[in-house]
Amino acid sequence: MKKITLILKPTLLCNCSCRYCITPFEIPKNKMTLDTFEELCKKISLSKLHDSIYFIWHGGEPLLLGRYFYDECFRIEEKYFKRENIVNTFQSNCTLIDGEWISWLKEKNIKVSTSLDGDKERHDINRIKEGKGSFDDTFTKIKALKEHNLLNGVVTVVSRTNLNHLDYILKFFSENGIITRLNPIMPSPNALDELSITPEEYANALIKCFDNWFDSKYGEKYIIAPLNEIIHSFFSSDKPQLCNFSGDCSNNFIAMNPVGDLFNCGRFSDIEKYKIANIKDNISWDSVFEKKGDMICWDESVLNDCNDCRWYQICNKGCPNTSFLFHGKIRDKDPYCIAYKMIFEHLYNKVNQAVHLDGNRS
Repeated sequence: MKKITLILKPTLLCNCSCRYCITPFEIPKNKMTLDTFEELCKKISLSKLHDSIYFIWHGGEPLLLGRYFYDECFRIEEKYFKRENIVNTFQSNCTLIDGEWISWLKEKNIKVSTSLDGDKERHDINRIKEGKGSFDDTFTKIKALKEHNLLNGVVTVVSRTNLNHLDYILKFFSENGIITRLNPIMPSPNALDELSITPEEYANALIKCFDNWFDSKYGEKYIIAPLNEIIHSFFSSDKPQLCNFSGDCSNNFIAMNPVGDLFNCGRFSDIEKYKIANIKDNISWDSVFEKKGDMICWDESVLNDCNDCRWYQICNKGCPNTSFLFHGKIRDKDPYCIAYKMIFEHLYNKVNQAVHLDGNRS
């Protein structure tokens, strides 16, 4: 199957106001129309590029559009694709989820991903709803989703406010059976300088988390992403599952905003100079991907430097969007290069040592 992951932002509106939100201060009030979504499905179906579709409904807060909108979208999907070739998921802050949403999600077999920046004290500093922290609301909904096997994953944004508390936070997650992905805070229109951390600080934090996991401090079966994916890369010839390490993310992802503008991925959404086209333009899906592939390229100096790197087969040059966020251009080296090298080196040496020790014992 030729799979494509579509990151759809049906609205940029949100009922929360997180301190590091990536959405600009002036939020467009447009909402995706069913006609716009159908044009997307139609153009994909007319092409032979992709026949397996992974829809990630993102935002803003996608649940603001209500269940009727998505019922209609799912009817459109099945008009153009086989049901077994379609997956839908939501990336939500979860605060709108109630019993009716739970029943609907179960009926549609749709899972939800969300964000939780730790326990109540740490989460409530940055993730704000109606002037106060959103932990109680979010955590209650996470437990409900988990109870019904509808929780897809949790992201923890690592910022200055929780950087030195990750050990406690991961214990909290482990005790509650929540698997998390530790993502570093990125520059955004709303992020304050006081929240920022350096790539080296992020690397040291993940290394400490790994060492604590390695010593079974969180429980032997506890998973911490992206550490598990990095370790898997040491023992597999497959490309890493992480989009920023895949090396060919431009072939596997595309994002569409509320008015139908297409971008290389969700991270580039609404950066006008990186718009590929509008879905209603007189352009084929194949042409979209031809244009898309031409937009992401690296400077020759970056390519030469990366080709000589020990970790090239795992990192694959990193993420051009990270370069854009830090430097305003996508052709420069990923500013997290130094962090990746620190993490790869430490994890590889520790795992390699453990494997050899076990081999000697046997």
